[in-house]
Amino acid sequence: MTSQEAGWAKRLVVWCVDGIEVACKASGEDKLVLVPTVPADKAFGAMRVLHSALSAPRRAIWFEGPEAHGAAHLGVGGVDLEPEPGSPLALREERMAARPRLYAARHVAVGVAKVVGPLAVAWLLARLAAMFNFSVPLPDLDLSNLPDIPWPDLHLPSIPWPDWDMPGWLVWLVDHAKLVLPILVGIALARSEVKRRATAARRRDALRRRGDPTDGN
Repeated sequence: MTSQEAGWAKRLVVWCVDGIEVACKASGEDKLVLVPTVPADKAFGAMRVLHSALSAPRRAIWFEGPEAHGAAHLGVGGVDLEPEPGSPLALREERMAARPRLYAARHVAVGVAKVVGPLAVAWLLARLAAMFNFSVPLPDLDLSNLPDIPWPDLHLPSIPWPDWDMPGWLVWLVDHAKLVLPILVGIALARSEVKRRATAARRRDALRRRGDPTDGN
């Protein structure tokens, strides 16, 4: 599996098996799905290739079976291919395998950044506005001549809601949902990444023992 730049904001991904090109695709998307385009006596399945926001290859996942194409689009299951030894991606994988929790914690850091970043920007803008006494002159609109719309008078039935008081911790979570939710999502993604890597390693070992020729060369 190779990935290279193919013009402005595009990359060319080529999937080869035993030196034979099976599929290729040029796109600017970070997530690509490749399906074999050559006739063969063996079902090659499908390949899902992930890139970072800076166009660096992150992962190639192989899917097999009659539902390989759909599973590749959904990103469910599959087997992570091993990167070429000595490549930047291989070194990154080695560091992540050595310290999985540290690298998984980046999802939590991203969640915290999404919370703290906008607050810091808003605080900075407020400080700058106070420093330079900046104000935007708004137009003075006369709304007294607008027509009076006769809205219908609706009488809705009264619903006997149960008398229940939320506990204090739940009230706090609801009031701070915008702050708490990104952090909780980051924690969930971190735990999911740790489990996904452990499962992918077991699948790869099982595939290697089975002897299928699926190295993404």
